[in-house]
Amino acid sequence: MVAEYFNLDFPPGVKGFDVEQPIDASRGVLPHLRQLGATYFVTIRLGDSLPRSFVERLQRMKSEWQLTHPEPRSDLQRRAFERVVQRRIDRWCDRGYGASWMAERQWSDVVAEVLQETDDRGSRIGCWSIMPNHLHLVMTPGPDRSLDREMGTIKSISARRIRRGTATRGELWYREGYDRIIRSPKHLAQVVRYIGLNPSKAGLGHESEWRNHLSPAWIEAGWRFF
Repeated sequence: MVAEYFNLDFPPGVKGFDVEQPIDASRGVLPHLRQLGATYFVTIRLGDSLPRSFVERLQRMKSEWQLTHPEPRSDLQRRAFERVVQRRIDRWCDRGYGASWMAERQWSDVVAEVLQETDDRGSRIGCWSIMPNHLHLVMTPGPDRSLDREMGTIKSISARRIRRGTATRGELWYREGYDRIIRSPKHLAQVVRYIGLNPSKAGLGHESEWRNHLSPAWIEAGWRFF
């Protein structure tokens, strides 16, 4: 079963990284690569999901890594650092710091509605998992849309609706998320499995504490969370 799962073809609408096509790159704490038509694994988190001391540790990690890996840095080196940082962020987020608004079903419903609206506009979201203080998803932006634009819209609309219902102010989502272009069907399988297992790895029990979704078209193509 596992062997078959990791040998599936891409589901409908998914496009992996194309070595023949140009990429755009930008930097934050993490590197961000963009390629026209590509499919991305994305993680965003609430602004209070990491204590300040943890954020400062991440900044020190980046500074130390830059000192020990001077330019020119290879793509392999950058991706390795990116994975280390994101694994640490995910582990910390899974501890449930902060307000964790999406632990309440009414607010996870709001996020789910916004994701469905995004999919309806033509940016296909093949799977997602809404955790108490963060969100994982796999998205292929629509022909006239960019990943940054779509994620900005998801964050702004969901934040506005949640703030309206909770009487909170300020930024709801942390400004920078994690994203990576899907490389291959095997890479996608690893991502989907990770997303599906995240609730149990975080120690969450009943589904009222989290929500996940897999596109019916992906299920028809043989895909499952794990």
